[in-house]
Amino acid sequence: MEIFFKIKAWLSYELKAHYRRGHHIHSPYTYRLVSNVLFEKWPYYSFQRIEELRKKLLAENEENPSDRSKYTQLLQRLCATNNSKTIMEIGRSNGISTMYLASNNTQSTVYSISNNKNTDVFKHCNFLNVQQRKESELQKVLDEIKCLDMLYVRRSCGIIDIDSIFDLCKTKAQDESIFIFDNIHSDRQTEQRWNNILKSNNVTLSIDLFWIGLIWFKKDMKRQHYIIKY
Repeated sequence: MEIFFKIKAWLSYELKAHYRRGHHIHSPYTYRLVSNVLFEKWPYYSFQRIEELRKKLLAENEENPSDRSKYTQLLQRLCATNNSKTIMEIGRSNGISTMYLASNNTQSTVYSISNNKNTDVFKHCNFLNVQQRKESELQKVLDEIKCLDMLYVRRSCGIIDIDSIFDLCKTKAQDESIFIFDNIHSDRQTEQRWNNILKSNNVTLSIDLFWIGLIWFKKDMKRQHYIIKY
């Protein structure tokens, strides 16, 4: 039944998705975000070395759609938009997305919350700003940090549901924070939880790219929701 839901969700996305490259978006902030970040053409300096490592890692591991280059590279572009310094990734990862999150600012701290360890991968690429913590330590990490500039929640997280994670982490969100959720249309239950997040009073801007969903907490912005062809 899950495959039929995914097909239906994809067809719905294809019919509703528009605003490509910022066309017909009236908000100046959102227009710049879509045209200059989502559809940025030029690679960052770190892209090449991470992509070279991707080839080695994926020779042994299957790639999920949200782990593809354009989505993981978008993580670093988004980090650059608010100069993210405190970043959290929750859920099992092959390390590629974590490295993109860590690449934008070597002075940032990336908390990789997962029960699987990729220490050798990070050390090989000299990513010293990654702290690996267990899933059971999520609340402890939140207690340690002052604010959360970037949150990336992967579908593979095994601790709690994404809306419960959102409820925990939104207490550390600020005006410029960006929260990203992986595979928001993977099944009916996950899609409903994503929709519940969108109803939060804290969320003023959301963008649905099908494989990932993005939200912002900008207090001076009227509530906006976009489904963008990506």
